[in-house]
Amino acid sequence: MHRSELRIKIRPPPVPRQVRACVGWLSALLRQHVTARLAHDREIALVPLGALNLLPLNAALLEATSERADAPLVVRLLPSARVIAGTAAPAAARRPGDVLVVDATRAPGVAPLPRSRREGQILAGRYGARRLSDATSSAVLPALDSATLVHFFGHGRADLSDPLSSGLRLMDGWLTVRTLLGRPPLRPQLVVLSACESHLGGGAAPDEVLGFPGALVQAGAAGVIAAQWRVGEQVALITMRRFYDHLDHGAPPAQALARAQVWLRSATRSELMTAYPDLFTTRLDTRRTATAADPPVYGEPSDWAAFSYTGM
Repeated sequence: MHRSELRIKIRPPPVPRQVRACVGWLSALLRQHVTARLAHDREIALVPLGALNLLPLNAALLEATSERADAPLVVRLLPSARVIAGTAAPAAARRPGDVLVVDATRAPGVAPLPRSRREGQILAGRYGARRLSDATSSAVLPALDSATLVHFFGHGRADLSDPLSSGLRLMDGWLTVRTLLGRPPLRPQLVVLSACESHLGGGAAPDEVLGFPGALVQAGAAGVIAAQWRVGEQVALITMRRFYDHLDHGAPPAQALARAQVWLRSATRSELMTAYPDLFTTRLDTRRTATAADPPVYGEPSDWAAFSYTGM
């Protein structure tokens, strides 16, 4: 996923140091001015308008409330009060046929994602799901209407100068925001996008619905999980595996994501290898150096906080 492309390079992709600095600055401001007023709240819904869409608000609020006695604050982003007014919460049913796995990990013109392809097979087996292998737009669009949970594996693209052209790479081209907004409404469902930059939208001041999460909610989806920046394939897969573990134990999607991120933020090498030996491998993680202290492997916000939840 590191090679997910940007059509118009208006800005360089964020690096760990930049994300860390931004999250640190925001969390310090929130601790000073906001979090004391939220001491008794377990969840907060935000409507980030304009350039606020580009800020890592989810990460900053989790960081700012990480020392709370019970649990950090759960954050839900909303495209607008108007859009969300008629939206239902995601259905909890996980019957065979309720889940749709969209696999575009071998799409032409982008880097193959063999580990994501394997994880798509595992996820399909976990839920007895339908799996669209080497998915095309003609197969995906009609299949969206019959699923309560849709998970996309593949590459994303943020076009900051023309947000309607932002999209997901399928075998026959890009599935764009423009296409989604022009189709019949979706049923209320949870959509998970394991694709880089799938949360981004807009230019200097992004419109509230111009981006994949806002477009999907505008089109009827109940909730969307998407990445705010480029994220490594391994950490994305671990985040999503942990997310589904919490989801299967009854946590609502926003809470399941928050719990996964809180765990990942402090998980050590030994904890990762114990929890997910098939996903976390030292061979693919050679930039990390094991020490006697066994520090968190994905303690950088650019790793653990890449995904955000938008919706009910």
